[in-house]
Amino acid sequence: ANPAAGTAALNLAFAYNKASIFFNFGVTGATAGERIYYFDDMKFGAAPLPPAPPAPTVVSPVNYCQNSIAVSLIATAISGNTLKWYTVPTGGTGNATAPIPSTATVGTTNYYVSQVNPQLVEGPRALIAVIVKASPVAPSVLSPVFYCHNAASQLLVATANTGNSLNWYAAAVGGNASINAPVPTTNIVGNKLYYVSQTNDVGCESPRSAITVTVNALPAVPVIAASSSKLYPGQTTTITSTGATGTLAWYKNGILLAGQTGNSVNVNIDGLGTYTLKVTSAAGCENISNAVTISGESNSKLFIYPNPSTGQFQVRFFSDVNNLKPRTLIIYDAKGSMVFKGSYVIFGAYTSIPVDLGNKGPGTYIVHLLDNEGQNISSERVVIIK
Repeated sequence: ANPAAGTAALNLAFAYNKASIFFNFGVTGATAGERIYYFDDMKFGAAPLPPAPPAPTVVSPVNYCQNSIAVSLIATAISGNTLKWYTVPTGGTGNATAPIPSTATVGTTNYYVSQVNPQLVEGPRALIAVIVKASPVAPSVLSPVFYCHNAASQLLVATANTGNSLNWYAAAVGGNASINAPVPTTNIVGNKLYYVSQTNDVGCESPRSAITVTVNALPAVPVIAASSSKLYPGQTTTITSTGATGTLAWYKNGILLAGQTGNSVNVNIDGLGTYTLKVTSAAGCENISNAVTISGESNSKLFIYPNPSTGQFQVRFFSDVNNLKPRTLIIYDAKGSMVFKGSYVIFGAYTSIPVDLGNKGPGTYIVHLLDNEGQNISSERVVIIK
């Protein structure tokens, strides 16, 4: 390609089969003097191409969860070389820009990459398998959850698929997850949202389920009052509520009074005790009224009623609740003959002593109540009519 002067031009149509090497061409030996020359393998024609580079270094497989955010694929080339990206193992057109995998569809997609040296010799392609794994569905929850104001609350509950773990959040998106289920606060009336997702064994997280916790207000505290707090036998008093709205339930000494659901309750001598009223709202929240105690009025009189009667009547006498000594009831007819005698323990104010003189004739009878030493405590007349 660079012939000396007087040399015929290179004609590649000819067969050149001999090469003569002239060291220090154009300079005579006398001029050059004694020298040592070196030569290596000689070849006529184009310079040989360098060997192809190896496949670039990659990490495979690359795992993603469905619909997660993906980044450009990565491969490492030898210094000075460039990368070519393909979607097929052979053929196709290479791209210098690394692809960003799609995560919309569950499955495996193969990508390929080679490296090209500065002499434009391309090496083999390396495989990068991108695996998109399915995300679990949102966990199942029970919502809404109801509480009454300031009531004790419990851990929220969600159900994950077998082998999955739950993640609890305070927000619908973002935020830091907790593996511990929250205990809702009930000190503020209203609604509050909690969120939970589940993560499978390959780290794919589901959408979040929302749990609404509703804290309901308590009904207003009812106030009850009695028209009279002291009773004699035969008397009644009415306990009435004010400010009570909702479902009402009356209690005596802490025991529910069946059928008493109105704004008031009537109490006679058999109903002595302490009364309260419970109000329940439509949301199931409760409040308790103040307590009202109805007691027997102290009196030394012997109460007999009905009087007159046909022979069946009851006798009542006020006694200290702590006095459990037996008392004796004796009844005489108008002629002074004893027609009835019985021993009783009067264990409270005006304990009822039932008497049946139905087999006796009409007339006036004298009733005596004696203490345990036989001393008369009180006496009263009773009339029997037929």
